[in-house]
Amino acid sequence: MSDIIFERCRFQGTTYWHWYDGLSDITMRNCYFNGTTIAANQAGNVGTLSNCLITNCVFDNCLLRSLSYNSTTYDYDGNLVLRNNLFLNRTSNNFLSLIEIVLENNIFYKSEPTGLSLSTFNNNLTYLCNNNTIPYGDNLGSGNIEATDPEFINYPALGGAHSWSYDYGLEATSPAAGTGTNGTDIGLTGGNAPVNQLPIYAKIPGVTLLDIPVSSVPVGGTLQIQIEAESRD
Repeated sequence: MSDIIFERCRFQGTTYWHWYDGLSDITMRNCYFNGTTIAANQAGNVGTLSNCLITNCVFDNCLLRSLSYNSTTYDYDGNLVLRNNLFLNRTSNNFLSLIEIVLENNIFYKSEPTGLSLSTFNNNLTYLCNNNTIPYGDNLGSGNIEATDPEFINYPALGGAHSWSYDYGLEATSPAAGTGTNGTDIGLTGGNAPVNQLPIYAKIPGVTLLDIPVSSVPVGGTLQIQIEAESRD
């Protein structure tokens, strides 16, 4: 598969991602992940992936995990990038056995950034984590901000589950404002698909009226249908 965009999707509970050989140009943006999310390497060498991006998404109490195939755990060779995401509300590893991924401009708010190896942390921010230090172990990176409140406009000071009522925009004094890669914000308000809060609805129009005036028409006849819809930005 290639050239696929997942946008404004909700993934609830355990979700299996099957990364296969040749997967390329996959983007997930403005998506909401709730519960345990497992990245499953179930066939082949994921090193053949290219240009896979997860950006401006919210992960609420999620685990991203690499499974082995034929007793071998494959690495991503830098082809899986997590950028400008918000990780919330997980007190154990967010990541388990993921090898050689790239993380840029993400916020880890009471959500552990641990469990990675040979990966790159650039311009991420941690706050209220059991281990706020990034990078750690054999990981690399720079420009990270550790153990610092990102100063959201509206979010519980001690952290908590995601709510559609929260505003994850940054206060003017926020240390995450303008301190990401290329001068963008760290968190949801910067990057490829900036938002203060994830949109609740998909971009497809919401149908408000569907009027079929008759129950049948003769063969070769004409049926006029009235449809009204609201656009969703």
